[in-house]
Amino acid sequence: DLVARLLRRTDGEGHEEMTAELAALVALQPLDEATLDAMSAAELYEHAQVLDQAIRQEFADVRAVELAGIQGTDLGEALAGVETPQGNAPDLAGELGGEAPTTRAGFQERMAALDQAHAAMTTMQLQAEAMAAQARGYAAEGNAEETAQAARLQNALAEAAAAPDGMVVDMTGPMRGLYQMQQGQSGTGDSRRMDTTVVNLGGEGTRMDGSSTLREERPIRAQPHEIIAQLLPGRKFSRESDRRGWLYIDTWYVIGPFQRPEGDRLSYNTRFPPETMVDLDAEYRGKIHPATGQPTRLRWRFFQSNTLKITPPDEVDGSVYYAWTEVYFEEEQEVLVAVASDDAAKVWINDLIVWEDTGLSPWRLDEGFRKVVFRRGVNTVLVRIENGPHVCVFSLLLCPVGLDR
Repeated sequence: DLVARLLRRTDGEGHEEMTAELAALVALQPLDEATLDAMSAAELYEHAQVLDQAIRQEFADVRAVELAGIQGTDLGEALAGVETPQGNAPDLAGELGGEAPTTRAGFQERMAALDQAHAAMTTMQLQAEAMAAQARGYAAEGNAEETAQAARLQNALAEAAAAPDGMVVDMTGPMRGLYQMQQGQSGTGDSRRMDTTVVNLGGEGTRMDGSSTLREERPIRAQPHEIIAQLLPGRKFSRESDRRGWLYIDTWYVIGPFQRPEGDRLSYNTRFPPETMVDLDAEYRGKIHPATGQPTRLRWRFFQSNTLKITPPDEVDGSVYYAWTEVYFEEEQEVLVAVASDDAAKVWINDLIVWEDTGLSPWRLDEGFRKVVFRRGVNTVLVRIENGPHVCVFSLLLCPVGLDR
């Protein structure tokens, strides 16, 4: 149903490539039980890998349609910028194929291979379910007015994310509106809260459209050195917690370095696989190794820090890194977020962009602040770090509003 819906929505000029790919997937029908029962273990495993790759390709195409709609770009350009997330299933053709084992050692080897195949296929299933749930959100049917409203809110967030240094930007309005749409709720809440507000520290507020707003209380009450002196790590937030004020996220999964194209001046023009889907089991093609001339193979690595500054492993000049984590809130919560990086960074919370800066710059805690909304339960955070020459470091600090005293 999802594929058929996308075919209906991508029948305009310039969409031939997309339509052909999805049409091919329509023909990939599940096999009946009798056919499956007649297949060997090696054939079943091979078929599962074919289905897995087809699902991943379909997911990437759905993501491209979503990006083209949000960014107002050509579908062909969006397709070129979205990489298909690759699976990491082991090659077991030799271990599962051939004649039935006749020795104890051969039997044990076959059982071990079957256990590996079972684990890999279970992982494929879980990842397919996750991609399907995410893709349904991207391709959800909606009327033209709701689609246009979602695009306006996404554009407002993207513009606010790139606000000048030294600003506090209230992004709670558009984030709540998009959360409501993701949950299938009609309407967008209080229309007065749909705009983004940029506030100079302690000064007059200005909406992104240039109109004036009411003066707001200065939300940052401490100097950077005072914030750092009181910092504690944390990823779970509760009103009953003894911890108050600013907390830094200390637990991440990090991947990189990816090869940043020559001439791409920290502009985020090239998107890498984690922006399509975060798959902690995946393996990707990375930066060319200077000694061998061959691309490195990248996998996500767990990273625990005892300081607020995070330096990616294998720090290399002219590279791109990603960091991903989850934070938990017992209730919906407005939060002040401070992002700092050397050189540039882009941040998504629950797939919504909340921060973006460009160019070469040193790490500075007060680069800018964003007032955002975290949903009740588990929330995802993805950070893209652009490294120019030398140092590569970033930090992400959170201060729940109303829990900071």
